[in-house]
Amino acid sequence: MHQKIRQGGSPDDYCTITLLNSDYKILARIVEGRIRPALVEMLHESQHYGVPGKSIFDAVATVRDAAAYAEMANAPLCVLSLDYKKAFDKISHKYLSKILQSYGFSDALLKCIENMYTNATWVVQINGHISGPIPIQGSIVRDAR
Repeated sequence: MHQKIRQGGSPDDYCTITLLNSDYKILARIVEGRIRPALVEMLHESQHYGVPGKSIFDAVATVRDAAAYAEMANAPLCVLSLDYKKAFDKISHKYLSKILQSYGFSDALLKCIENMYTNATWVVQINGHISGPIPIQGSIVRDAR
């Protein structure tokens, strides 16, 4: 089945695909494996995303239980939903490093994470034409200092 491709349009009309080499993926998985066990202690109990043993269904159950309690107790209830979709993309590398350091992660692990971002670039391919390397600066906020 062929999709009809519209000419023009906005960048939001295009789907991004991230392709990383195998070495990077292996390194990222190792770093994740070192950090993941500490997440349970680091994150607030109300945090669901990224916490081992929790899922989005736990968040839904929490909202359901709060609504049921408010109804039984005849108490007012306010549910606030925040969209943190791009929150990670706005975190400064320096800030992230300081937070991880404050939780006792080793300098070697922090250096490894820093090296994963240093000199990172991306390219754009449109209709078979590939751009030159573009430094990653816009999606992750880097400290000016």
